[in-house]
Amino acid sequence: MNLQKPHDSTTPATAARVLIVEDEAVIAINLRCIVQDLGYTALPVASSAPEALQLAEAEGADIALMDIRLRGQVDGIEVADRLWQEYRIPVVFVSAHTDDLTLERARVTSPFGYITKPITVASIKVAIAVALDRHRHEIEVEHRSARFHEALNKVADAIFVCDENDRVLFLNSAAQALAGLTNADARGRSLTAMLEWRAESRVDMELLKPSPLDESAVRISNLIRANHSDLTVLVTLAELDKSAAPAHHIVTIRNVSAAQEQMMQALLNKTVALERSNSELSLLSHTLIHDLKEPIYTVRIRSDLTADQSASLDQTQQEHLNSIIETCDRMDAFLNKLGLFAGAMLRGDPTIPPVDANSPYCEAIANLQGTIISSQAKIQCSHLPRVLIDPTALVLIFQNLLSNAIKYSAPGIPQIVVSALGQEEFWKIYRFRSRLRLPIPPGGENF
Repeated sequence: MNLQKPHDSTTPATAARVLIVEDEAVIAINLRCIVQDLGYTALPVASSAPEALQLAEAEGADIALMDIRLRGQVDGIEVADRLWQEYRIPVVFVSAHTDDLTLERARVTSPFGYITKPITVASIKVAIAVALDRHRHEIEVEHRSARFHEALNKVADAIFVCDENDRVLFLNSAAQALAGLTNADARGRSLTAMLEWRAESRVDMELLKPSPLDESAVRISNLIRANHSDLTVLVTLAELDKSAAPAHHIVTIRNVSAAQEQMMQALLNKTVALERSNSELSLLSHTLIHDLKEPIYTVRIRSDLTADQSASLDQTQQEHLNSIIETCDRMDAFLNKLGLFAGAMLRGDPTIPPVDANSPYCEAIANLQGTIISSQAKIQCSHLPRVLIDPTALVLIFQNLLSNAIKYSAPGIPQIVVSALGQEEFWKIYRFRSRLRLPIPPGGENF
């Protein structure tokens, strides 16, 4: 199809070239005179179909006045159809025939006008002006449509325009490649039947259609191409024009297989890196715990040796020695728990049962006895709830909070109060101005 440059109505009327196709000489001369008097350029008169087509090819007319009955086997209706299909020349029929058969044949060609003989200057003037204006608008629409289709064909995503019954109206180049069909072959066929989906991810257009609250719907699916290779695709369906009747919708299919492979590879790389990091952290935690235990073992052994000579110790010295031994045993047990906790965190153990926060609190108090005694700190604690946290982690938290509270208290004897307040899905544990948010276990506030 050749898209002709539309006639510009702002230019002089002589810019419009009129092709007259008439086999009666008198009428042809009359039409030529009228056309020239109206200010248009009259091309040579054609009296047959071959002459009309030759002039159209050579002169490039802007409009044709066409008699229906011509000499030869081809009449004006067939010529008009070819002038429009091949050259985009609008045709106004000029004929004395108004019978139903002739009118029906002429109507099929979508003429730009129909003038009955005898002709008048007014009828020719109006018919040519209206036809040129309509032709200009139609050519502009065709140019816009061609540019729109060209833009769609440059889009990498497969785009299908369908009617309300899921019948395909248009495919861009990517969609044609995906479906293995041309626009002409695909037009009118069901989109869901045209594309082969995997059974477990078949796209149902009715279910995919957007709801009144949503402008579009999106889902991930698996498509089987003509070469039987699988594609992971992102399918989007949206209404093209809600005011159109019948309603049309546009289906966009994006190949995300490569992106999915890249994501899977990136996830694998991160998993390998995380496992390597966890392995290094595990080695580091074991090394640190071993190094921390060494001085505790040393103190414990020396304490045991001293205890063997306890007969020479007075009561105060004996109490200090027992305190040292208890502290060593408690720290050794705590380091063992810390090792288990570190291993569980590195393994990513997902299950953490609810724990009574009072036990970790008491253990933290015991671990801080030396600091508490030396500072003479007064610590009060209300009954604490059950929370979802590893007990060893909670011991560390309590130790950190309490030691900081003692360390950064105002001059004098530190006064510390520990309490808990349930708030939505969390407990807030207070000590002075510091707050710790811990999740409430299933079942609500367990005290």
